[in-house]
Amino acid sequence: MKIKLQCIYNVKYLVPSEEFGDYIMNKKIKGKSVIFVLIVSYVCYIFVSQQITMRNIKNQIADKKIEEQKAKEKNRKLQDEVKMSKSDMYIEKLARERLGLIKKGETPVIDTKN
Repeated sequence: MKIKLQCIYNVKYLVPSEEFGDYIMNKKIKGKSVIFVLIVSYVCYIFVSQQITMRNIKNQIADKKIEEQKAKEKNRKLQDEVKMSKSDMYIEKLARERLGLIKKGETPVIDTKN
């Protein structure tokens, strides 16, 4: 008894028809693998870009905190200056230094070196 094997070739791929199904299955698996790799790559890209954005925002927050501290320090100095300017001693000091005023009975000293 002879067993007759029928082998039909697909002209496009030159693959026997029995193996053609396996060939197509391998292509589908490779296609799914490519799609999976693309999806994983996209998710990694999104994750990395979000991490970069978060780092940039954290740096901006740190910069703003430094600016806030500088502004608070300047504000404190200005408030101290305002308090001091309301005192009689400060007003007298400014009158002596800027206007050259003296109290009764004091002898003015003029520095000729300047």
